[in-house]
Amino acid sequence: MAVMSETKWLCRNSRELEKFSGQWVLFSAEEGVLRCDASLEKLLVEAKGIRSRPRPFVLHVPSKKEMSPRWSWQR
Repeated sequence: MAVMSETKWLCRNSRELEKFSGQWVLFSAEEGVLRCDASLEKLLVEAKGIRSRPRPFVLHVPSKKEMSPRWSWQR
């Protein structure tokens, strides 16, 4: 199975994504981060104006709270 170029980009640039903590990020492997927003809905509206790819690659970067071992979905 081939590894997508976006997956490779994520592996190479994972540290760069820390500054987008708690946000949704739209990016391409060729251009890097294109847009970010705390609201997925707003980001997808903005993505319609960017046609670098037929379908944008969107990722949520978890905040420290979301990654904390003390935080739980069951609260």
